[in-house]
Amino acid sequence: MRKLWNRLRKIDANRSTALAAVFISLCALYVSVQEMRLMREQQRVSVYPHLSLSRNYNNEGFSVTLKNSGTGLARINSVQLTNGERYFKNWLEVGAHYMSPEQVFGYDRLFTVEANGQIIIPGESVRLLFLKWDPAIRKFEEDTRKLTMRICYSSLLDDHWILENKLLQESEKACKRVPEREFY
Repeated sequence: MRKLWNRLRKIDANRSTALAAVFISLCALYVSVQEMRLMREQQRVSVYPHLSLSRNYNNEGFSVTLKNSGTGLARINSVQLTNGERYFKNWLEVGAHYMSPEQVFGYDRLFTVEANGQIIIPGESVRLLFLKWDPAIRKFEEDTRKLTMRICYSSLLDDHWILENKLLQESEKACKRVPEREFY
């Protein structure tokens, strides 16, 4: 016991104080880094866009709608529409492909909004297509159910997602735009 007491008496108080200060500083640095990480995650969640694509039907006609049900702005980087063999540029090309020449609709019957390159705010729904019912449009709607719409978008913090019909997945980087495949 006497040896322990002698050793404790020989410890320099200044050195002990300095070591305690370094230890407390390291603890404070660790807490600050953890707090910064949590704040960054909270910031990401506060600007998280969540897009969904749906087909809607009523007695007037049918529509294709894109909705942002997230908490942040969605910046649309790329939109592609394909049937697996061909990429379409717009809804008029889709109509020309799936309808006979005498049934093809024009802008007189077509309500459409371009999403490519746009920003969709939280809670906003964008109707990409609306057509009023008639026999040719009913067949067109049925034929186009198998089309694949691929929408690449990002948040303001440059997080990226790919929405393919109803499947949403996070992406490491922004989609590469291929001009000949873009849908406007």
